[in-house]
Amino acid sequence: YKPSRENQLKDERFFVQSLVTDNPFISKHYISNLQKLDKASRERLLYGNWDYDEDPSVLIDYEKSVDLFTNDFVKGGVKYITADIARLGDDKTVIRVWDGLRSIKRYELAKMRVDDVSNKIRQIQAEFNVPNSNTICDEDGVGGGVVDTLRCIGFVNNSKQIELAGQKFNYSNLRSQCYFKLADYVNSNLIYLSDSDVSIREKITEELGEIKQKDIDKDGKLIIVPKDAIKRNLGRSPDDSDCLMMRMYFEIKPI
Repeated sequence: YKPSRENQLKDERFFVQSLVTDNPFISKHYISNLQKLDKASRERLLYGNWDYDEDPSVLIDYEKSVDLFTNDFVKGGVKYITADIARLGDDKTVIRVWDGLRSIKRYELAKMRVDDVSNKIRQIQAEFNVPNSNTICDEDGVGGGVVDTLRCIGFVNNSKQIELAGQKFNYSNLRSQCYFKLADYVNSNLIYLSDSDVSIREKITEELGEIKQKDIDKDGKLIIVPKDAIKRNLGRSPDDSDCLMMRMYFEIKPI
């Protein structure tokens, strides 16, 4: 498992995840016993979440991240679009359409030119009636070209936090501010994702589990672990969690 996660397996080897629930002959009593274990053991042995731990720096509760896909009681509202644009070397762009805090559509694009991505977002805007003022794209890297073409809102990860009257915390950057806000919303069951693809759900819960506070034992500005560190742990870019995180911009920014 570990060599597979770190992309160090030899070519002739492959890790296949197998859960207790995959065995049609397993005793129901065995599964019920696993359900009675402590949370960490239950996550590892029953759900195959092998890297789960009680790390206090983790911002989002695992069970709450799983609830994202069943929180269909969340009401709709204003339409938004968030887009994490593929950087050089990465292979996909993730786009989400939002109805309030309900994600009603997810798009995943293979490697595409900037103008093709821009045209795709324009099509989505027209289909769901979303204006540029409610569309936000990751402006770092090649995403800047999409922002320039669309003239929508650009999200710069290392830009300063959005200043609010009476703000209780100081954040190291906008990315950290939005991720702390996302953690608050997810842990409070305020977001619903309509994704039905199990593989996408697993990717999202895995990515959200890697969102941790850096230097939790130190005083000072709140900061999330760098994206490069998350990417190393996952073996890929956290495109989906970043797409969710950018939705918080519209929750934080004063109207």
